[in-house]
Amino acid sequence: MNFVRPCFRVILLLLLITWCPLLSAVGSESVSPPPPQIAAAPSRATVDISRGRAGGSIRVFNLGEESISITTSVKNWTMDSSNNIEVISPTSHSLDQSIIINPINFTIAPGKQQVVRYSIRPRSKDEGTIDINFRMGVAIYGVSGDVQRVASLHNLSVSQHGQKITALADIESTGNANVRLDGQISVWPESSFPDPASIAHMDLSGESTQLPDNLVSASTLSALPVLPGTRRTIPTTVDMPSHPGSYVIHIAGTLGDQRINKSIPLQIN
Repeated sequence: MNFVRPCFRVILLLLLITWCPLLSAVGSESVSPPPPQIAAAPSRATVDISRGRAGGSIRVFNLGEESISITTSVKNWTMDSSNNIEVISPTSHSLDQSIIINPINFTIAPGKQQVVRYSIRPRSKDEGTIDINFRMGVAIYGVSGDVQRVASLHNLSVSQHGQKITALADIESTGNANVRLDGQISVWPESSFPDPASIAHMDLSGESTQLPDNLVSASTLSALPVLPGTRRTIPTTVDMPSHPGSYVIHIAGTLGDQRINKSIPLQIN
């Protein structure tokens, strides 16, 4: 009569123990051995990994009368709709990816116990992560014959959003080619707003030291295209003044073949 020891798989920290029954042979008959009696302590563990590496141990007890073979492993898990443990696939940040256990395979004699130690070595601190995706493209336009960049500026308004002022240009392209804004938007205190005709094109590259002293903020107008036969609202944002008061938003530039020179008062409370 030959007996094959039953094996167990212990999922550490989940406290989920599954029994793998192996058959013993008696002549030509096969009989399943009775389930071994094992226990684990503690029944759950909470480990502080805020400072990096941490660890602990679990004791596995053989309460039966036969030796048992144990295989330990770590799994990622969740709870299903019935509140039962459900083993799920690991992720790059799940705890199972950072746990090392020892020993992995062992045998426990009847009435004995085995200490299984685990070490947690986080790959990174538990903090928020940002996934950044970007796309860079080059638009290619094909033109032929008489190119007419003709547009109608139906409306030009400004609004406040958080710490930004947004200029909204309602544009319709009525020619046979795309049109776009070309120019600048600037913010001035009303008390020191100069003659609009005297406001020259400014170097906004960040390298200029010749910007007017009373200028609050400025930005280049959005160059998003409006394709022929379409109508779109093109937004341009500029920094809002840090103090409440009366200001003037000045927009100067071109749209297709027409000039734009508009000043819009804005009260910031």
